[in-house]
Amino acid sequence: MENIIRQQKTITALPFSENLKGEWNQFVKHKAINSTFLHSRMFYDHNPLNAKEDASLIFYIENKIIAVFPAVLYENDGVLTLHSNLRATYGGIVVSKDVNAEIAVDLIELIILFAQEKKVKQILVRNSFRIFHTDLCDEIDYALWLHGFEIKSRELEIAIPIWGDNKIIKSRYHDNTTRNVRKALKSVEVIISDDFKAYWVLLEKCLLERHGKRPAHDIDSIMKLREHLSNEANYHDIEATF
Repeated sequence: MENIIRQQKTITALPFSENLKGEWNQFVKHKAINSTFLHSRMFYDHNPLNAKEDASLIFYIENKIIAVFPAVLYENDGVLTLHSNLRATYGGIVVSKDVNAEIAVDLIELIILFAQEKKVKQILVRNSFRIFHTDLCDEIDYALWLHGFEIKSRELEIAIPIWGDNKIIKSRYHDNTTRNVRKALKSVEVIISDDFKAYWVLLEKCLLERHGKRPAHDIDSIMKLREHLSNEANYHDIEATF
């Protein structure tokens, strides 16, 4: 891929390969400011279709990773699409603090050049939710707009902080919530369980009854993901971080 020169620095975009897996995961875990576990190769690789259609990119400046772009390349109804990310809640351009506005503009240009080389008809980008960001990073949004990207849809981001003083948290409950919590504490026991199958039966039942939907993943794929993670040497460290 063509390199872009900006302020005497060269941005190099490389297609992902298995020998770059460790670098990718380390960047997502330690350097990125808008990443979550869903951007790790451990999550990405649990779905075999991702490996088949993988079109992910890694961006470097002077041999230092500054961004990664998890993506798949697929054709639907004759339209070749570069999508970040089709089989996850979000994907997007994952960046470090080293990415400023000018670099962000160049990153998007490199992605567009890559798409043009592949004869892609459309690029779909689902950036990670801002509630998970560890620092401000709106440069990518600006760069996408500058290159002519348009908003296809909006999603509402809601987070419930569960840290801090329990009394303060409870003071913010609505009256109905307070009553329901008191009622539940008299009869409901909450425990950590490995009985995924029993949970999945309940999950499928509730989704079908309330929303007419099924889970995005089936129990087999979730069990494979869990097995894959448990085989990783740093599994517990990763679990705690994400």
